[in-house]
Amino acid sequence: MVEKIIKRDGRVVDIDDLKIFNAVCLAVEDAKNNGVVVESSTDLAQDVTDNVINTLDAIFDEADIYPTVEQIQDLVVDELKELNPEVAKYYSEYRERRTKERLKTLL
Repeated sequence: MVEKIIKRDGRVVDIDDLKIFNAVCLAVEDAKNNGVVVESSTDLAQDVTDNVINTLDAIFDEADIYPTVEQIQDLVVDELKELNPEVAKYYSEYRERRTKERLKTLL
């Protein structure tokens, strides 16, 4: 079971699956605010979170190898594309905006 992740700054921290869940919920809310019909944000977020964690466990089964934040976000996009492509679009847009914000702080 994956217990740690590598943050963008290189730190290794405990995985927090609630962050995945909350990020998907935010994407669902964005989608809903733009007219996309989504049955249940919590059901979708839980399905995506569970699938991502299961995939991480299958890929990163060695104790000293951890996934990066980017790898986790890529898995979230893949899961959303399977389960709800419209929400995947909003998640990807949110991810892009956050990347631009991070880059601005570095300049």
